[in-house]
Amino acid sequence: GSLLASLDPAKCHPGFDFKPRNAKFGSDEFIFVPTWGNYWGYRFTTDGECLGSVDPEFTISTSFDIDPSGRLYGDEDFPERTIREMDATGKTIREFPLPPSKFPNARRRFAQGGLSADGPHFFYAPPVEPEILKFALDGTLLQRISRHNSWFRSPHKDLPPDPAGVFAAMKDFVASMPSQLFELSEQLLMILYTNRERGGAYQVFTKDGELVAEEFTLRHWFVHGQGGVLYRVQMPDKDSHDEPLNPYLEVYEFVAP
Repeated sequence: GSLLASLDPAKCHPGFDFKPRNAKFGSDEFIFVPTWGNYWGYRFTTDGECLGSVDPEFTISTSFDIDPSGRLYGDEDFPERTIREMDATGKTIREFPLPPSKFPNARRRFAQGGLSADGPHFFYAPPVEPEILKFALDGTLLQRISRHNSWFRSPHKDLPPDPAGVFAAMKDFVASMPSQLFELSEQLLMILYTNRERGGAYQVFTKDGELVAEEFTLRHWFVHGQGGVLYRVQMPDKDSHDEPLNPYLEVYEFVAP
């Protein structure tokens, strides 16, 4: 929990807003920080020194990860949702089409989803379908890992394609959306969900698709997991003067049942 460095792009890009939306370590070589705004991201050394902005063509929809070799993987949703492989600067190397969806309009509409790249494979959780897709590095779909459970809500029909009808249809469109997918250990994946009627949940799978653990109706979500350790942000109560206190991180160890 000791502070090692503060990441500040003003040292190499003064005058630009810094609105980070995520951050990932690229092995022991760099830290990649996508942002909101005109610049799509910045790169830092692992000591926190600014390396500059990322490649100008870098863009992701919601999910991205960096495999142990430093390659980036991210999802892109226009004109169709695909998985994009990139180099360490965010420059596109190639794109992989995703399998057809039963809910193509909903898939494009929702920002949820999850992606994890472990080196030999990459895994993707679509925002609507109740599955995790396991791919080889050439984009071949190897396995569909079902995450269905009686707790889940799956949509009965797709959203309409026209913008005018979307807002009315959204009232009846209820689905359990993945919000995070990460490598919990060398053998395990954890996926987190949100459901507007039922709260949150998580499931833990082996990378071959065996369900190891699950818990539903969570009140708090984990923000990251790695090496069998999980982190979540805890918001403390206000102090005696009714002033908000700084949040802090809670650290958990995953113990398999």
